[in-house]
Amino acid sequence: SRHVGSADFEDIRHFLGALLDHFEITPEPETSLTGDRVALLSHAPPNFLPNTQKSPVRTEFNLTTYNS
Repeated sequence: SRHVGSADFEDIRHFLGALLDHFEITPEPETSLTGDRVALLSHAPPNFLPNTQKSPVRTEFNLTTYNS
């Protein structure tokens, strides 16, 4: 958010990294029946213009992009 200072942004980034360390990540996300699924969405990218046909949601990566 543009209203979050750089120090707060770094705190949030470190918190999310520490949080992800506690999830059970599967090496086979497309076929595994176990493991946590996490999605990170940017709801208002810096170039977003309201009242346009462009979606404010941007996919950073799919859930099956990485194996670890």
